[in-house]
Amino acid sequence: MSKTPPYLTDDRLIGIGLTYEEGLDALRAAFRRRAEAADPVVAKIGLHTAGGGFFHAMPAVLDDIAVVKWVASTPASKAAGKYINAQLIATHAITAETLAFLDFSWLTGFRTAAVSALGADYWAAPGADTVAMIGCGLQARTHLDALLAVRPLKRIIAVSRTEQSARKYADEVEARGLEVEVAEAGSDAIYEADIVVGMVPLGMQEAPFIDCGKLRGGALAIGVDLGKPWQPETVAAFDSMTTDDAVQTKGLVASGMVPIKRSFDSDLAAAVSGKSAVAWDPNRTIGYVPPGLAMADAAITKLVLQKLGLM
Repeated sequence: MSKTPPYLTDDRLIGIGLTYEEGLDALRAAFRRRAEAADPVVAKIGLHTAGGGFFHAMPAVLDDIAVVKWVASTPASKAAGKYINAQLIATHAITAETLAFLDFSWLTGFRTAAVSALGADYWAAPGADTVAMIGCGLQARTHLDALLAVRPLKRIIAVSRTEQSARKYADEVEARGLEVEVAEAGSDAIYEADIVVGMVPLGMQEAPFIDCGKLRGGALAIGVDLGKPWQPETVAAFDSMTTDDAVQTKGLVASGMVPIKRSFDSDLAAAVSGKSAVAWDPNRTIGYVPPGLAMADAAITKLVLQKLGLM
């Protein structure tokens, strides 16, 4: 008689003590396999409602694990304080055994920040110490931890829709011994940063305010929010544009899910395998848009299951 697969709640997953160093190692291994075309990849499927909700199905196979993640977000869920609601089914890719069901809201934040940090490790200044966080919610917190794993951060520029959320985040950053400045959207302080991370929720309607042509030489702009705060007419000012997976992102651009209207010059598989056409240059700027890849979810899921002795 087969045993019932466990359901792993967010609380249990948080208690595992995942580190970003572990997550980055797992992602590097996954993207090396991607560079070798070792596993099939399919773009996420997205349904977007007129009311501002989205529902995404994200399947992936990574070596001996297969996953499908379901992510939902609606105006009501955001008003209740939960931007996304996500679950994942993990299956053994060889035996077809269901390994576990996972809450994946917290892990989505962890994975997203880890993928951003992996890009920063390849495309940000080696000594990058100043980050502009555009948005001061959960993603700003996970991104701070993730980026600290790859760069010697000293200063954070906090930009949020409300001064209250920016001040709250600033207090947390200061408590960790980092310098922090609260700035308004459109402030020139943003352009002092080595790394600019955009984390504006996709359902928000704020007008774009970042002039990509004003970024300092050597800066990396990470569009976790698909570049929502970037002024569209200035995106061409980037010297290079990168993504997590060029094949998937091209499909998402064609479907209209990713609004960036220019080609991508490299991706993480190329970077991890040492074949990237893009490298950090003190005189050039790089835009990095990672729409979210289910293969990365699979890599983090496998790491979790291994730590729990379930694989």
